[in-house]
Amino acid sequence: MARMVATFLGLASILAAFYSPAWGWAGIAPPSFALLIILYRKKRTTWRRVPELSPQANAMIRKFGHAYANPIGGRDLSLAASTVMCASMIVALIGLRHAFWAGIAMGTTNGLAMAFAARQFNPANFLLGEAERVAHTEIISLIQRKQAEGRQ
Repeated sequence: MARMVATFLGLASILAAFYSPAWGWAGIAPPSFALLIILYRKKRTTWRRVPELSPQANAMIRKFGHAYANPIGGRDLSLAASTVMCASMIVALIGLRHAFWAGIAMGTTNGLAMAFAARQFNPANFLLGEAERVAHTEIISLIQRKQAEGRQ
């Protein structure tokens, strides 16, 4: 759902930017702020240490617990953040055509913020290094094992 809204607003912003870059940014700002507020609220949750996991996996849980608790929602929000990021880059490029130079700074700032949000919402798509891959695999195997035990 979030991705659909982001796609619609992104397309509307791109079309509006052809007439006025400021109107394009007016359409990019609401989903960007909404995604950052959602991320802030999700990151406020404190996750307990899981004794069955290694210290590296527990660090991943503390950092991305919200994504492991709701993987489908996290995936949707991550895709929405990526969509808004792409739309903001296009609006910034259209702004160059209108000599709207502030759009470069706005596009860069928003692009970095949405890239950060996309990784935070769904870390599985953006694992950094072998240590994170191993910790992620360990967490997923524990979740699957607990689900299998719950079915029996």
